[in-house]
Amino acid sequence: MNEEQKLAMKSMILAQAFVDTLDQFKGTNSYRQQIKLRGNGFIKEVDKFLDTAYCGGETDSNVLALIEECQVAIDKVFDEQVKITE
Repeated sequence: MNEEQKLAMKSMILAQAFVDTLDQFKGTNSYRQQIKLRGNGFIKEVDKFLDTAYCGGETDSNVLALIEECQVAIDKVFDEQVKITE
């Protein structure tokens, strides 16, 4: 895998993680109207990118497994290393 392919793969993983996180954020008190409007517009653009990257849904299961593994790793770092103060 060359550097451009790696960058494209990282972009896919991060874009998918961001869209998934915004979906989880919906319905919370912090998800106000401006964030909602901007988030929805961004999601539409990212979804176009992901549809192209996923070749219209024909994504290799190895890529999907990699995305899931990266999300689990991000969640683990967040749970174990990030301290949230109120």
